[in-house]
Amino acid sequence: MKVKVLVVLAITIALLVLFPRYQSTHLKTTLTNAQDDAVFCETHWRDLGFSNKMSNAEYDECVDAYLAAGYSISRNEKRIEKVGEQWLR
Repeated sequence: MKVKVLVVLAITIALLVLFPRYQSTHLKTTLTNAQDDAVFCETHWRDLGFSNKMSNAEYDECVDAYLAAGYSISRNEKRIEKVGEQWLR
């Protein structure tokens, strides 16, 4: 019985250490121009933690297009939610 408990415990710990944390990132950029017109570019990524860099071409194109049109970035909001870390606490 003790061996079964130790095996289950070892497998659980191995999965917590080896399996990457699920991560969700939300990025919203507010851009304004001289006339105080505000526009927003927004994107949302989901990742399993295998890569450190995430990108979204549509989001980058949105920001670049407004910057070229004379807007400036007034605020960036980035929210990262990690699911699974509560198991380690």
